Amino acid sequence: MQMWPAMQALPGMRARPVMQVLPGMRARPVMQVLPVMRELQGRPMMRGRRRRRRAGMRRATWRCVKVLTGGVGARERWITIGIAAACVVGALILGRVLGGSGTQASGVQASSQVPADPAAAEVSAGLAARDPAEAVRHFEKALELRPGHYGATFQLARALDRAGRKDDATRQWQKVLALAEQSKDLPLIEMAHKRIDQGAVGDPMALGLEALYQKKDPAAAIARFREVLARNPEHYGATYQLATALDQTGDLATSRALWEKMARMADAAGDPKTAETARARLAEIEKALGPAPAADPDAEGMRAAMELLYTKRDAAAAAAELRKILARNPEHYGATYQLAAALDEAGKPSEARPLWEKALRMAEAAKDEKTAVAARARLAKKP
Repeated sequence: MQMWPAMQALPGMRARPVMQVLPGMRARPVMQVLPVMRELQGRPMMRGRRRRRRAGMRRATWRCVKVLTGGVGARERWITIGIAAACVVGALILGRVLGGSGTQASGVQASSQVPADPAAAEVSAGLAARDPAEAVRHFEKALELRPGHYGATFQLARALDRAGRKDDATRQWQKVLALAEQSKDLPLIEMAHKRIDQGAVGDPMALGLEALYQKKDPAAAIARFREVLARNPEHYGATYQLATALDQTGDLATSRALWEKMARMADAAGDPKTAETARARLAEIEKALGPAPAADPDAEGMRAAMELLYTKRDAAAAAAELRKILARNPEHYGATYQLAAALDEAGKPSEARPLWEKALRMAEAAKDEKTAVAARARLAKKP
């Protein structure tokens, strides 16, 4: 078989017998080399830039093979090894540079992603906190930075619930409700109403406010506010609200003393608006009842009767106390009204009816429209 020259296998190299292409290698029979040569020779010729690129890659590959197998001189071997080492070092340096710039770029990007809103950062910290007390601090800080923050207001209410601060949580839920109503957020409005209703259970002040302003039941509100004042006689809000509720039941004689007390408390607290309201109400009561007596001998009896009727729910005992007052003063406005209510509560509507008629006449004479409306509504019922 004819031996193929090396030029046919690797174009561009000086023609040598195949056995001389790789000096230093163990001589192999020509029959083991020819299949490789035929395969290389059988490939289609590539033209242009692609052909030159692949030809260069083949030359570089053969050079590396010759270096590794000892097919070149020592000088050429060391030059090739040096070039390869330089390439490796250059690649490492380039990778470090690109990596550093990438790290710097990612740092810049990360810094640009830092929230510009510090309140939002506090909300995020509060959501991540496992301790409810810590969460409360973060949400309160967020609201200090941006009052009225919708999310912080809602999350603070929930955190206060988790922290066991039910009274504070109920007040916070009222703020949530106000914001939800402004935003017309129906699911949150429903949630806030449910939570506020739960918070009202067991809180006499909250129950009193609900009875007075939502349920329009001043009598029930009076009982709740008296519970608060029994624990704390100087409770500012309970004093004001009890006076308001007594006005709505027509017991102006009892409310007068509370409005006087309220005016003194407001002056001491530096609350001119409430003091002005109390004095304006006292002026109206004076027009209706005349000047206040120097001392009301029935004040203590009325207080005891109100406690029995609305706090202890003992209508019979309250009626007995009110009859004592009316025995001394048959025209006592508050005692007449409250005795009628006590008799109704005790299940004696037939006895209460004449008192309701008398209370209506007294209310019309005093131009107390609220009491007159209540008396007419009761008289419309039978008996």
